Amino acid sequence: LVCSTDSSLLSSSGKMKVAMTALEETCSTVEDPQNGTKAGTFRMGDEGIICSPANAKTPLNCHLEAPADATRICFCKGEDDVYKLAPKGSNVCPDQYRAIESAKDCEDAAKAGMQGLPPPSKWEKNDPNNQGSPSSCFKDLETGKVRFNSISMRGFEELDSWQTADHRKICKKAFSGPEAEPSCKFTALEDQVFLGGVSYDKDGGSSAITFMPPGVFQMETKMPFGITEIKLISDKNATCKIKGKNYKLYGNLGVFSLRLKDRNLQAMDLIACNQNV
Repeated sequence: LVCSTDSSLLSSSGKMKVAMTALEETCSTVEDPQNGTKAGTFRMGDEGIICSPANAKTPLNCHLEAPADATRICFCKGEDDVYKLAPKGSNVCPDQYRAIESAKDCEDAAKAGMQGLPPPSKWEKNDPNNQGSPSSCFKDLETGKVRFNSISMRGFEELDSWQTADHRKICKKAFSGPEAEPSCKFTALEDQVFLGGVSYDKDGGSSAITFMPPGVFQMETKMPFGITEIKLISDKNATCKIKGKNYKLYGNLGVFSLRLKDRNLQAMDLIACNQNV
């Protein structure tokens, strides 16, 4: 497990109360921490539970021992969780994670608990449809509410200072390996004429055999118009960059691929790879 060092998760009374709700406890009063050992802790007082959030001067440090009369709250997660929050102030998902592309997927993920994110995750249908929050699925850390913002990502990859700082974009782990989409590669060499193809078989029942001459592979190309998804294929373990974000192809035995279906990708976005794709 990896324990969070993100002080912003408990940097206000609202966030502290959300965390206590996940523990089925309630803050009677909230007071500023006197020193670093009390940041992100709660303790019993004469009139109930006293909560002390973290702040800029006394950040959360899960490695510090809490005072004898207090209990520290730390969010710990696995190293390979399904969901991850984008960095504070960013509207771009981390490498190997992608935005959740529909309100239905956002709602389903919130109701399933969103493995990897600080609990709770309570779905709220209200769509802000503005640039005051990250685009796509996001979480309000002050309330624990999860909503879907239908505004396009284009034009604000970094959140301006006036935007709500405690709203974080929720990202889901991208395609995780060849086992989800079995494939094989075949070649034949006769009279110096190359014949090659890749066969895919998906759980949904669709299958295809694709013949691809070497000339169609390249290191740079543009996103085409009028598509809902794109599949990157290579005979190398390539990594491609689109709008500053890295996408790694997965596979083995000379067949590496990655299917992208991201509402934030636009026609004519440059796809730049370190191998021919």
